[in-house]
Amino acid sequence: EIAVADNEAVDSGQVVANWDPHTHPVVTEVAGMVQLSDLVEGVTVDKTVDEVTGLTSLIVREPKQRGSAAKDMRPMVKLIDDKGEDVFIPGTDIPAMYFLPGGAIVRATDGQEVEI
Repeated sequence: EIAVADNEAVDSGQVVANWDPHTHPVVTEVAGMVQLSDLVEGVTVDKTVDEVTGLTSLIVREPKQRGSAAKDMRPMVKLIDDKGEDVFIPGTDIPAMYFLPGGAIVRATDGQEVEI
């Protein structure tokens, strides 16, 4: 839940967002389109369906559970622009990419737009 309006000034120490304390959301610094990388069902991720909501999610496997076929794979979410080019973190030459740890729940989809 976002606690402030878009472009609203905030004070130091002010709460700007709240979320379930048992989750660790990925928050991006830039807008773009999601490009999922190295998320291969049955290799690096497992597909699950929530019995209550019916929503499908991908759960990133722990590296030790991946087997030799995935030893060099690193599941991540990368952000690209509408031309398919990397989006960079402002003021740097670092592409906006977020490596996903084992146990991460992925609800984003390829091509999904994200905003800041």
